[in-house]
Amino acid sequence: MHKQKTRLCLKAGFLFLIKALFSVGDDLKQEFLKFNT
Repeated sequence: MHKQKTRLCLKAGFLFLIKALFSVGDDLKQEFLKFNT
């Protein structure tokens, strides 16, 4: 039971990290496009 809970927490944290990375990537892309034009 405890192991399953830990796994869920890890999965949630992993998804959160991916979402954060994607949002940062989008911000960087916007800045890059602004800088290029």
